[in-house]
Amino acid sequence: MSTESALQILIVEDDRTSRFVLRRILEAIGNHEVHEAEDGLKAWDRLSEGWLPDLCFLDLNMPRLNGIELLRRIRADPRLAGLKVCFCSAVRERHLIVQAAALKPCDYILKPYSREAIFAQVQRILGAPNPGESLEPETGVCMRLGIDHATYQARLDALLEEVRSTTGRLPTLLMRFDVVGVMTALERARSAAQQLGARRIFRLVENLRRAFEREGGMPVSREVSREEANAQFQQWLSRSADHLMQGIQELRAEVQTIEKLGQKTGLLGAPGSGGRPGGLATPEEQELEIMVQALAEVFQRGRLVSASRSNRSRSLSVPIKAALFGEDSAQTLGAVTRKTSFSLTILDPDTAKAVEECRKVTDLVKFLSLPLDGGARWIPDGAVGLLEGEAAARNSQGLMLLRHAIGDDIEAFLGKQESLIRENLNLLHSQSGIEGQASEAQVQAILADVEERLRPALNGHLTHEVLFTTLDLGNLLETKDDERWVSPCLLLHHSALLQREAYADPSFDRTFKFSTFDRQRYLQTMDVFGDAFSRHPDAKSAVEGIKQLDSITASPVSQLEKCRLIWALIRPTAPTASPA
Repeated sequence: MSTESALQILIVEDDRTSRFVLRRILEAIGNHEVHEAEDGLKAWDRLSEGWLPDLCFLDLNMPRLNGIELLRRIRADPRLAGLKVCFCSAVRERHLIVQAAALKPCDYILKPYSREAIFAQVQRILGAPNPGESLEPETGVCMRLGIDHATYQARLDALLEEVRSTTGRLPTLLMRFDVVGVMTALERARSAAQQLGARRIFRLVENLRRAFEREGGMPVSREVSREEANAQFQQWLSRSADHLMQGIQELRAEVQTIEKLGQKTGLLGAPGSGGRPGGLATPEEQELEIMVQALAEVFQRGRLVSASRSNRSRSLSVPIKAALFGEDSAQTLGAVTRKTSFSLTILDPDTAKAVEECRKVTDLVKFLSLPLDGGARWIPDGAVGLLEGEAAARNSQGLMLLRHAIGDDIEAFLGKQESLIRENLNLLHSQSGIEGQASEAQVQAILADVEERLRPALNGHLTHEVLFTTLDLGNLLETKDDERWVSPCLLLHHSALLQREAYADPSFDRTFKFSTFDRQRYLQTMDVFGDAFSRHPDAKSAVEGIKQLDSITASPVSQLEKCRLIWALIRPTAPTASPA
C-alpha cells in the first residue's frame, strides 16, 4: 500500500473522455499517481510485468479483453488476487452486474462518474478512520471514569504518547532479551487503553502480549541456565520477529488513525503542533531529519546477528559424570562449592584444539558486526556474505582436519576408540581407588556419545549456526524517550571508530592474513554511513578522530545529542556543536 499522498491507481477504460474525467477527479482529491490502460489486454500486460497498484477502476465493456475477463485473470493470479478493483460502467443489465459481483469487486459505480462516489472509494482504500472501531464514545468514558472533557483529552494524549513510546522501546527490549521489560511495557499500554476505551489499541496490545507470553516469555526453570534461556529466546525471536514487527506497525498505524480522528473532531491538536510552524526551519532541524533518514535507511540494510548457543555442533570432547567414579559432581563446604567433572578427548590434543577453533563463529560475528544496546549486534547485509564465506571456509578446514585424524573408515576408528575408552576408564578407576574395572555398559554409553558427536560433524555440521533477525526501530522522532537513541548512537560511534582504528592501529592488517576477504573489502562493507574520513584516510586524522569520539562518549549530554555530534564528525558539512 502506498502512502496517502501517493496512491498508485490504474484506470482501465476504452473511452478517452471517461479516462480524462476520472483522472481529473482522482488528481483533484489527492496527490495520487494515476496510470491508464485503454483496454483490458493492455492492463493485463502491465500487471503481468510485476506492477501492483493500490486500486484499479475498471470499465466493463471493452475491446479485446472486457472487464469481467480481466478481473477473472486477476483473481486467479496469487500475486494479484488481493488487488482492490472497482467497476465503473454504464452497464445496467442485471445478469452482467451479477457476473461482475461474483468476482468480488470493491464496488460498482454507474456512469456518469460522481466525485463523491470516487472519493468514498479512495478513502475506503486508504483506510479512513472508523471512530466506533478505534474509540469508545467519549461521553461514556467520561461518565465511567468520572472525568470531564479536558481530562479525557489529556489522558488520550498521554495514551498515544505511551503507545508511541512502547512501540519504540519494544525492538530495543527484544534485542536485550528483556522478557520482564517487554511484558511490563505491554501491560502498561494495555491497562491504559482498556481504561480509556481505546478498543483497537487494547486488542492489538493484548494480541502481542499473549503471543509473547505464550511463546517468547516462558518462565525460566531452575534446570535451565540464564545463558540457555537467552539462547532459547533468541531462537524464538529469529522465527517470530516478522510477526512481532507486524503487530508493532499496526499499533503505530492505530495511533495515527486516532490522531486523524482527533484532528477532524477537534478532540486532539495536530501531531507536533507545538513545534515550529511550516516544518523544519533551522539548519540544525534539517540536519537532524537527514541524520534520522540515514539511520533508518542503514538499519533497513542490515540485521541483528548472533551465534546460536543451543543449535551449535557438539564438542568432540565427551563429558563424563563424576558419579561414574563414585564422586559427587558438586560438594559444598560452607560458602565454597567444589565441582568435579571429567572429559574424554577422542582426538590428539593439537588436532582437537584446531578442530574446536574451526567450530567457533563468535569472533567472526563480532568482527563483521557493530554493537547495539543490550549486547545485541547488527550486521550490514553486505557483510552477511563475508560471514557465511568465512564460516564455510572454517567448516571445510575443520572437516579436513577431522577426516584426516579419523581416516576413511569411521567404524574402524570407533572400534579403536572402544579399547582406548576402556583403558582410560580403568585407569581412572584405579586412580580414584575404585575396585574392579569399568563395566561394559559404561564403555558402550560413552562410545555411543562419541558416535553421536562424530557423525553429524563428519556430515558437514561442524561450525556453529548463525541466527539473523530483522527488527525495525521505527521513527526515532516519534517520542521524547532518549533511551531509544542508545542503539543508533552505538551504531554511529562504532562505525566511525572502526574506520579510524583501521588506520591508527599498526597491527590491524594482521587480521586478514588468513581471511577469505581483504582489508579494503572489509572497510568498504563496514562503512555503512559513507564516513567522510574514509575518502581521505590517514593515521594522524585517525588518532585525532578517536580522541574526538572518546570525548563525545564521555560527555554528559543526551544520547540524541551524542548522535548529532558523531554525525557532525563523520559528515563534516553538518552543523557542529559542542557538548554541554
